[in-house]
Amino acid sequence: MDYLWAALAFGLVLLLRQPFAALLVRQGAVRHNYRSRPVSFPWGVLLVLALTAVYSLRSLVEGANLLLWQGLFASYGAGFLGLVDDLLGDTAAKGLDGHLRAFLQGRRLTSGLIKAAAGMLLAFVLGMGTNTWRALFISALNLALAMNAINLLDVRPGRAGKGYLLFFALLFFSGYGEAARTVGLPLALALLAYLPLDLGEKAMLGDTGANALGVALGLIISRDLPPLGQLLALLVLVALHALTVFYSLSTLITRLPPLAALDRLGRPRN
Repeated sequence: MDYLWAALAFGLVLLLRQPFAALLVRQGAVRHNYRSRPVSFPWGVLLVLALTAVYSLRSLVEGANLLLWQGLFASYGAGFLGLVDDLLGDTAAKGLDGHLRAFLQGRRLTSGLIKAAAGMLLAFVLGMGTNTWRALFISALNLALAMNAINLLDVRPGRAGKGYLLFFALLFFSGYGEAARTVGLPLALALLAYLPLDLGEKAMLGDTGANALGVALGLIISRDLPPLGQLLALLVLVALHALTVFYSLSTLITRLPPLAALDRLGRPRN
């Protein structure tokens, strides 16, 4: 049944792609990408709506499922925070360190800093139900850092989507599985239906979509992995964030041939 619900998510996004694109263009929801090409955004809204339909319908058919409702709450909460940043975002400050510097040096409160604080609160709410404070802390950090990690990737066409699919595949095939199958798989299929538009530089997820992808990964980590696996995931996420303070992620990707090849996969050659 997991695959059937995931297929439904794929079908919904595929069915709604054209009318949703027309709606965004009519409303002037267009942003210029890194090559100054106009792209419609934020397509993350469509992913969240597709997940809402699938999670809700599955709950009605199969009965109440805490994991489904956590997935729904996570995608709505993270997606809403991303949407606020998409609509009101301060583009002068870049990255979490940039938003912190803006506040500490100029006493300027940015939308990114508000999103980070609210995202941490959301992560703690989603992490509740663990046995100890230590487990709650690790779970919340994984949720918050995973959400921001996908945002860090979302600077080139298709990169955030590929990042989600890569990390999701590692978690899905690790064999632990319930959250990956229930929450992550429908999102992966919905993303696959959308991804050609992103790779073709016709659409952009926005923070709405990047947040929804990241929080789903965090939820899978905190629900499926054993304590040691969660700790290892946290160390990887902390290392990734520390790396981006000193180096450009795009520069690192272009200098590593396997990552550069994966990054270019599916994009137009021009």
